[in-house]
Amino acid sequence: MRRSAGAFLERLRDPNGFLGPVAKLAGGTLIGHGITGAALLVLARLYTPSEFGVFAMYSAVIYVLAVAVCLRLDVAIALPEQDERAFEVFSLAILATLAIAVLTAAILAAIPAALLGGENLHGIAPYLWLIPVNLLALGVFSAMQNWFIRRKGYNLLAASRVSQSGAAAAAQVILGALGSGVIGLIVGLILTSAAGAAFMAKSMLADVRGLAPGFRWTALRSTLSRYRAFPQFSVWEALANSAAIQLPIFLIGLVAGTAELGQVTLAMMVVQAPMALFGTSAAQVFLSQAPERARNGQLHAFTVQTMRSLAIAGFPLLIALGLAAPFLFPLLFGPEWSRAGLLVSWMTPWLLLQFVSSPVSSVLSITGHLGIGMVLQVGGLLFRTGAIVAAAYFDSRFVSEAFAVSGAIFYLIYSVVILRLAFRSRGAIPAKANT
Repeated sequence: MRRSAGAFLERLRDPNGFLGPVAKLAGGTLIGHGITGAALLVLARLYTPSEFGVFAMYSAVIYVLAVAVCLRLDVAIALPEQDERAFEVFSLAILATLAIAVLTAAILAAIPAALLGGENLHGIAPYLWLIPVNLLALGVFSAMQNWFIRRKGYNLLAASRVSQSGAAAAAQVILGALGSGVIGLIVGLILTSAAGAAFMAKSMLADVRGLAPGFRWTALRSTLSRYRAFPQFSVWEALANSAAIQLPIFLIGLVAGTAELGQVTLAMMVVQAPMALFGTSAAQVFLSQAPERARNGQLHAFTVQTMRSLAIAGFPLLIALGLAAPFLFPLLFGPEWSRAGLLVSWMTPWLLLQFVSSPVSSVLSITGHLGIGMVLQVGGLLFRTGAIVAAAYFDSRFVSEAFAVSGAIFYLIYSVVILRLAFRSRGAIPAKANT
């Protein structure tokens, strides 16, 4: 017994293992989500379902654009064997973020005010000017986060999550209590990234100081050419993946109204909390270790092991939440949120499958099959959007249920494809992505 306990502790302390790093990141996420969960009990009584719905429509736009703000070069930071090359990829990701933020601001400034006025965008028009600021914060944070994933800075990443949750929750509660309306929720969203980036900034500067003397701007073109598959293919895959979730959310707001969308939003915020607890941590640890496992011919076994661990950790919790939500939501958030509790039950199969497949989705980039990933995500976008449109045509009361069921079908297919690609891998990370 003592020997097995000691072996377990050694596994937890091993920075190159899987269980220990996940436990560290999950610990920070647990505290962060504890803060967010406590705040959500207050936020549901400070903001109306309709305000949550407008916030969700704004967030849908942000989350679609956010995955491309670094041109996916942030994901590639973990891949180079030399830190010098990784720093060049990091620099390219920051430059891409600045360019996308400036381009977005220019596009928004060029759109005639008449097109954005009134109810054309169901209430989100007054907040569109915040999109470039939001994207800039998201891009810088993502690049820095992926740098420390590469460096296995799990303690720093865990602590940053606490600072993110604390800053966002404080802003949303304070502004909500002052009657700010939707703007309070949006400011909290921006601070989620900005606070995380600010928390990591000092460590980032110290970490790259030794790499700066060897940095050459002329080398960026060569580095960009080596990892050009990410802007060429992974951007479109990621856009389609995010749009497959966010575009239906936007459509629900258009078809069923912001109040119904507010119910969907609260349901997703609650049910995704346990997913983020282990799923995000597992994804980061998987990304930090999978390239080396692939070089050693162990990618398939590592992928199966990760998915099995996620299933054991997440399935009981998510199933219990799905069964209890219809009864708990009216008690915790107020009777006006009863619909959200029912929607959690509909979403449970979708989120169970997403929970085990999304953390290992980097198999697509590691094995050089970004083209397949792009096709998968575009197909998912068309399928899930089509489900919403079909539901709206036959009976708009069930668009939210159609959203949930289509998600379960898509992630079942996604899981099967990832496992097959991992099985077919031969242990080498290609310099160029195959299509």
